[in-house]
Amino acid sequence: MDTTQITNEQAEQFARDARQEMQDGKRQFNDFLFDMGKRVQDGKTLSDGQMHGLKKFVVREQEFEARKAQQAAADANAEDCPEGTNRLRGEVVSVKYKESMYGTQLKMVLKDERGFRVWMTVPGRIADMVDNPLDDLRGATIEVTATITPSDDDRVFGFGKQPRDAKLVALATPAQPTSPAPVVEPPSPSVQPVLPKKQSVDTSAYKAQREADLASEKAHDAARTAAGTPTAVNPDVLATLSDEDEVKVSVNGADPITMPWKTGRVVVETTVNGQPVGVVVGLGAQQSIPF
Repeated sequence: MDTTQITNEQAEQFARDARQEMQDGKRQFNDFLFDMGKRVQDGKTLSDGQMHGLKKFVVREQEFEARKAQQAAADANAEDCPEGTNRLRGEVVSVKYKESMYGTQLKMVLKDERGFRVWMTVPGRIADMVDNPLDDLRGATIEVTATITPSDDDRVFGFGKQPRDAKLVALATPAQPTSPAPVVEPPSPSVQPVLPKKQSVDTSAYKAQREADLASEKAHDAARTAAGTPTAVNPDVLATLSDEDEVKVSVNGADPITMPWKTGRVVVETTVNGQPVGVVVGLGAQQSIPF
């Protein structure tokens, strides 16, 4: 599907028109088209993916209109669909399964050599002659006798009943004959099959890193246990602080950082040289312990 010939302006105008047609009940509702039409109407920019999807809709619409025009031209030269029992010869233009009160039936549209088209059940003897009727019968030429009722609103279309005396004249693409499955002989006991060697994966680096991580975790756990519960420096002063007060925090002699104090907060978690550290803070005095 070539979308390169569609400009962004054409795609946006298509979205506007499609949204309006859906609102007027003239087009089947589509979530994507309706949303794109609204975005364009609101002046929003479409993403590249949205624009590409919109252009695909435009191309499909153009192809559909081209097929309609082609069919209309063919119908103009077609004979009227006959009524009653007739012998038909033509091309199968579509095949599909249809659910009905009689169960699932295989239906087709046969375009007669005289131009008119007839919807009818695929004769069983024709369906049994191919492996995949949906694919193999499309484009096939067949002959069949059927009782036809012309459509009330289309002079070149009718409905066929009681298809009989069917004959498959030719397939559009010859179906490939079904071949029996090849017989696989077991290997001779003297011949051992050669299997590919299983590639080994070096996991030593991963194991070493994992052991180092576990050792670091154990060291940190031991440090936390040894530190116990830290006590605040200048506890008398800290007890007087309110939420609005600020304190200065200094880690290992670095420049102090001013931060807000929260009632009851004594230990600040931070990181020094990649290691977690608990900092006990106070006014004019600081102390660091492993965390």
